[in-house]
Amino acid sequence: SSVFGANLAVRQSRLVLDPAGSPVGEDMTGLRDAGCRAWCAYLSVMIFFVFDVFCRLIGDDVTNDIQDTFGLNAVSVSTATGTTFFAAYAIAQMPAGLVLDRAGPRRAMPAAMVLAAVSVSLAGMAPNITIFVVGRALGGLACGFAWIGTVKVVRSCWGSTRSGDLLLGACNAGGTGVGALLAASPFGLLSDAFGWRGAFLAVAAVPLVLAPFAFMVISNGSHAAQNHDSEMQQSLLPSPTLLPQILSTPRIWCLVVFMAGFDAPFETFTGIWAAPFLKTACHWTASAATNAVSLLQLVTLASMLLATPVVTALRIVPRQCLFMAALSAFGLAGFVQLVWSTQHCNPLLTTLSLVSIGATQAGGIVGWIVASKDPLCQGAASTGYVAGTLNAMIIAIDAMTPGLFGMFLDLNWHGAVDAQGGRLYDLTAFSEAMTMFCFMLAAGCGSSIVLSCLVSKTN
Repeated sequence: SSVFGANLAVRQSRLVLDPAGSPVGEDMTGLRDAGCRAWCAYLSVMIFFVFDVFCRLIGDDVTNDIQDTFGLNAVSVSTATGTTFFAAYAIAQMPAGLVLDRAGPRRAMPAAMVLAAVSVSLAGMAPNITIFVVGRALGGLACGFAWIGTVKVVRSCWGSTRSGDLLLGACNAGGTGVGALLAASPFGLLSDAFGWRGAFLAVAAVPLVLAPFAFMVISNGSHAAQNHDSEMQQSLLPSPTLLPQILSTPRIWCLVVFMAGFDAPFETFTGIWAAPFLKTACHWTASAATNAVSLLQLVTLASMLLATPVVTALRIVPRQCLFMAALSAFGLAGFVQLVWSTQHCNPLLTTLSLVSIGATQAGGIVGWIVASKDPLCQGAASTGYVAGTLNAMIIAIDAMTPGLFGMFLDLNWHGAVDAQGGRLYDLTAFSEAMTMFCFMLAAGCGSSIVLSCLVSKTN
């Protein structure tokens, strides 16, 4: 711990601060000087963030299996696998920040990892849908610590530096891409080999093994580190004056509409309904559907990795907002093509639509970069609280979307069932349901343009 603190002190002594106290001109030596324990801590929280993304999307390949096991319709399976998880995730955001501040990440993160293992195991062994829902809810609470805990650990090790920004960006892009990829073909192969219950129990071993490793390598930070990030830590505490400002600021609502507008359709479609859509509505084979979803995830990873240099090259925030609008329009084009495919599902056009939907996820990187520059953040003083509130609102919309999508599917169900009695939805049903996604992405595109105008006036 003393070596860790010494390395941190050396890194902080090299920082040049601007008049507002923010580091500028750092030569990136912080990445090279970081001790082994800091890198191990970063590795542990990054793996947990990968697991978080994996848990969000885990239901897609086994949606039909879960339907057959518990006898669910579209609304019920969407609520059980998606809405429950995201609702718990949203509720966990601000409490997770408080626990991380007061108990420290060394205790909070391993505890969240153990809870995540318990939640997945409980869902996998569930004798009925009630226990399955409880398992998914516990998973949402546990995974609610993943991203905030990652920010906490990175800022404790590298401070508010360009090194820390780079590592957070890499974790966001890489973690999201890798987690989404693992939830596609690899998890599909695991569920084919051991059944969906066996697959759930197998993946529960990951956070269970990770927890003791995280406890050994994560530090609550030296006294110097805590002083260095005291402003950020205080920003996570509820503020009676800042919250009304956030909720009454049009820029924040534009960001909510944009980020929820692409994220909620992606999470609902990719995490629950992409594989059933391709297999039952488009009549693709199970392997073809799984490979197509994996392609979508690869495009997602590539787009997020490319987003950072693109948004950096754009430099000024109004241009970055217009880039956000272009990404929403690109995703909108993909869903519009799927909506029009009411009679025949063209394989080439469907694949191109999946590519455009995956590319839209670059908006997450751009949106958070723009959000972190908002005047309400006061430099770094209130970034944590603004980000936590913004993320809670986005995740709340994510939580409502699966249930609404399932409701539209059920309203357009024409009575077809599989051999086990599970409902089968045709192209028309999916087309009607995905119309909702088109409206959400169109709203996100419009809000990004409005945000560009608002930011130009602010500047």
